[in-house]
Parts: sequence; C-alpha cells; structure tokens
Amino acid sequence: MKQFLSSGAMLVSRSARSEISKVRIAWGDWTWSASPRADAVSFFAPDFFLSESLCWASPSQWAELTVRELREALAVFAEHHGETARFSWQGPDEGAFRKGFEELQEAFRSGSLTKAVPVVFERASGQLSPAVLASLIASLLERSGPARVYGIWNEHGGMLGATPEDLFEVTRGGVLKTMALAGTYRKVTGKESSAILDDPKERREHQLVVDDIRAALTELGEVQVGETGVLELPTLIHLKTPIEARLSRAVPFEKLVRALHPTAALGAFPRKPGWDWLRSQESARERGRFGAPFGLLWPSGAEVAEASCVVAIRNIQWDADELRLGSGCGLISESVLEREWDELALKRESVKRMMGLA
Repeated sequence: MKQFLSSGAMLVSRSARSEISKVRIAWGDWTWSASPRADAVSFFAPDFFLSESLCWASPSQWAELTVRELREALAVFAEHHGETARFSWQGPDEGAFRKGFEELQEAFRSGSLTKAVPVVFERASGQLSPAVLASLIASLLERSGPARVYGIWNEHGGMLGATPEDLFEVTRGGVLKTMALAGTYRKVTGKESSAILDDPKERREHQLVVDDIRAALTELGEVQVGETGVLELPTLIHLKTPIEARLSRAVPFEKLVRALHPTAALGAFPRKPGWDWLRSQESARERGRFGAPFGLLWPSGAEVAEASCVVAIRNIQWDADELRLGSGCGLISESVLEREWDELALKRESVKRMMGLA
C-alpha cells in the first residue's frame, strides 16, 4: 500500500458503484511513452490541451480489487499513520470571473460563440503526504456515489478526483458509449429532478452538448442518442443523455480522444473558435489536467472493455507546495452571473465533501 500511495494510479470501473465494483490500481516504477504498451496496464494522462508527447504511463505492477477491499486497506493505512487533512483554501477572483462573463456575453451576442466553460481555481498551501492521500481516496470511495474515482500521482505531485462524466468506453463488440452531461442543480429536497428537466436554460445548454457529441461521432459510425434524464450525485444533480456509436471500424484510442475532447460540456462551442478561446484564457496556464481525458487500457486478453476514458473533473491537483481545486460552469446567453458563480462554488464544495475536506 505504501508503494501505491507514493507512486500510483487508479480508476474505478464504469459499472454501477457498489462495494463490489472493481478498482484497477497500479504502482511501482513507471515508464512514460508516446503510446500504450501491449503487455502492461497503460494510463492515458495528458494535459487538457493534449500538448505533451509522453502521455502514456505504464507501471511495473498492477492489480484489480473491489471498492471494499481498497477502501479498507486505505483506511487501515491512514489510521495507522494518524494524519488529518487540514488545508486553508483561498478562493478564486470573483472580479476576474465577472469580467470574463461579460466578455463571453459579448461573444454570444456577436455569434462567435454559443457556449463556453470558464474555469476557476481555489488554492491551498501545503503538502499531500501518503497518509493524507490514503484518507482522501478512502473518503472518495465511500462518499462519491455513482461517480468514478480516479487519479495518478508520484512524489512530485498528482491528481485525484471522482468524476461523474465518461468521455467514452469501447466494448469488445465495437460499441462506443459516451454521455452528454451538462446542467447542474443543488440537491436539497430530492425534488429537483423535475425542476431541472423543465428548466429552459439548462435544457438548451444540455442540448448543445448533445449536438456537439453527435456531430463528433457521426464520421465514426452509426450514432444513437438516448433519452435525457437526471444523474443524482451526493450533493448535485445533472442532466444526462446516454449516447452510443457502433463504430464502423477499429479506431485508435487517441483518435477517439481527439474526436471528442473537449466536448461542449467542458470546452466551448462551436469547436474551432471555442478552442482558440480556451487557449487564450488566463486559466489555460494553470489548469493542468483539469477537464483533460484520463484513460486506461488493460493488457490484451483481459476480460474487460477495450478502452475506458473519463473526463478529469471534480478533482484536486497538487505539487510539492500547493493544491489546486478547480470548477467550471457552462455559459450561454441566458446565463445569470450570480447563479453561475454559485454553481462554481457548489461544485468545489462537493469535491471537499467527498474527500472529507469540508
């Protein structure tokens, strides 16, 4: 367990979260390369802008456990070392967000953009020891609901989170499964599901994401869009639409990533001007892997899906001196500044609660 917490990676399986859901973990000596290995587990861990050439990480050791087995082992480690996670967070700049919001409204009025997702960060000074990391992972495994716990780290820093959003999963039958996930309400009374489904602003924002993903997949195969429903998380609810594509041919992992990433749920729409806008943002220099694809390929012949890739949101990132906690919100012309600012805070608070930091 000590080796795993010093230099490790993990991803919970896509199946409905339960104590017996599978967690694929890896640890030991890592090799970073430009392509995955056929004889070992390979984690795909690029930055958001896919600018790094060595984005595949392969470990010397790996295993598959149940959620219960990993959580119990981590809890024992954390208790034995007796460390508590205490960080003092500094919030993002509301004035900078307001300025960016007004600039985007002008872009919406001019027609250059239809939707965009600005990102803000909280920061905290301090280091993340193996014992504290163990407690954070154990808390996520217990409190994250249907979200998928994931992460990769070493002695220099890393990323850990629980994402509700899959970028894609490809089955052995050649079916790509993905989702549109956009539109957010706070979960309070349990009666918010009907309200978000009837909210014109949230439905329009969500439909832009559906249309974006459908267009991205059309050249790869026959696309089927499911019915829009609600995904319930411990403190939030989101609109969710399942989308499938029966691939007309085998498609390399990274080609699927570049076809889909970033969807309008995390990027901007239309895509070309949206990409230019994303690169121009102040947050571009600090976002690291926030919102990036994070994927896993298991060794050939294993009885698992051929490829799995999530969207790296609801996470913390850290280095030797600082932790960063990011959140993003989808803006369209109907967006209200105060409501979006509250949503950003709500998402960061949900991460703290899942990790036991609140």
